[in-house]
Amino acid sequence: MIAKEIEDASRARSTRNGRIPLIVKTKSRVEAGILDTAFERLNHGDSMFSTMDDLIAGLHRIHKRSSINEWKSYCLDVIQRHPLLTMLHQAPGTRRAFEKPRGYPGDAIVLDYMYQELICGDTETKIAHRTHEWENRTPGSRSVRARRSILSHYIDETATLKADAHILSVACGHLREAQRSHAVQARQIKRFIAFDQDEKSLEIVAREQSQNGVEVVQGSVRGLLKGIFTFEKLDLVYAAGLYDYLSLPVARQLTKNMFGMLAPRGKLLVANFSAAFEDRVYLEAVMDWWLIYRTDEEVRSFADSIEPSEISSLRTFTDPYGSIIFLEIEKK
Repeated sequence: MIAKEIEDASRARSTRNGRIPLIVKTKSRVEAGILDTAFERLNHGDSMFSTMDDLIAGLHRIHKRSSINEWKSYCLDVIQRHPLLTMLHQAPGTRRAFEKPRGYPGDAIVLDYMYQELICGDTETKIAHRTHEWENRTPGSRSVRARRSILSHYIDETATLKADAHILSVACGHLREAQRSHAVQARQIKRFIAFDQDEKSLEIVAREQSQNGVEVVQGSVRGLLKGIFTFEKLDLVYAAGLYDYLSLPVARQLTKNMFGMLAPRGKLLVANFSAAFEDRVYLEAVMDWWLIYRTDEEVRSFADSIEPSEISSLRTFTDPYGSIIFLEIEKK
């Protein structure tokens, strides 16, 4: 039975970690109750969507009444010792985010599962398919796909306004937005630079997009901050999933540096998950994926280190599902 297999796997994992498996006893049966209920419902074939809605609501209640340290302790000591985690980790994207094979949870392959570029294979379990389907319908996954569409729009708009456009994507991942861009596919961008520290991600970009004129450059955020890597007269610079991991001082300095690379009338676009993002409890509890969530005011403050007289316009907006805040700055 599924429950027996998951219980065995959970016990084995807990033993390897030097912990007493939760199946024997938990520190807080009240707090573990919502996990027990979700596990039992899924094991008995109840609706994934209603079960997960109830689970997320319960996790929100615990998160709301807890300090950050209490919440992290709950995730580590209760959730990560519960067989529900092993059940949900059958979904390959979820498992990969938790295991972090490249050192961080939101790598390009994890995002490919959210983009639906990768799907559960025929060899995956039924619960893996159900979990993957539910995750792809959450506001967070919808927002990530909407973010890709927004980036594609900016690329195409830039090519329309400038015949010899120069574009830079920072922390590009697999550059999936370029696949949705008519301008990139038609080779209407004079120079498109895909910048990332992950060599494996850049190999994918080079293989898929070099024929469209995309140039890959391997480098780090530190290199951009220190001026080791610099680019000039760019018409569009954007960073999609990077700022969610940056402290505010670093975010402000990086924004200033990237703004300085723009040509006159060039645009800088950066994104950050909103403090109102409701899926965060699932990312933190199940995927061990901790982002820095910000308010609209905090995202606007990324531009604080830029000389105001150099800015033609500045605005923020959110994706259609309300999870991600975008900051757009146009240079005079």
